[in-house]
Amino acid sequence: MLVYFNGAKGKSIHKLNAFDKALIKMGIGNANLVKLSSVLPVNAKVVRELPTDIKIGEIIPAVYVDVCVREGKAACGLVIGYRKEGGGLFYEYKGSNKEEVNRMLEEMIKEAFKIREWELTKIEKIVVEVEGNGKEYECGVVIAAFLSSHTPEMPRVKV
Repeated sequence: MLVYFNGAKGKSIHKLNAFDKALIKMGIGNANLVKLSSVLPVNAKVVRELPTDIKIGEIIPAVYVDVCVREGKAACGLVIGYRKEGGGLFYEYKGSNKEEVNRMLEEMIKEAFKIREWELTKIEKIVVEVEGNGKEYECGVVIAAFLSSHTPEMPRVKV
């Protein structure tokens, strides 16, 4: 299974269009996103470049965080903590600036591993900071998209 990990920003006079522009910049604006919780499967390979065969309307499970502002600054981020045995966890956070988000992501992923009594071997993180200009929204999005079209088909079981 491939997990596409990236972040982007978009601007528009409408908040939803700013969010959409960020998704389009990452190459997944024409997919249907289904929000997931926080577990990275053992068999997952995290990639930063999107494969070119995302289909229009494809359903893509994803862990994501977004923040949109018309005025002022804000930031959002997503961290992946990896286990030595494979797999790991995602944690997302949004706050008032990049420094706060970076600090909180590190604290939260370390605590999550401690709670589970797992060894944290690597941290990978993306943080996006946005600033509104008073006229347009700027939206930042960070996503870990589970690309099912790159996963072998599971056998169907009749019930």
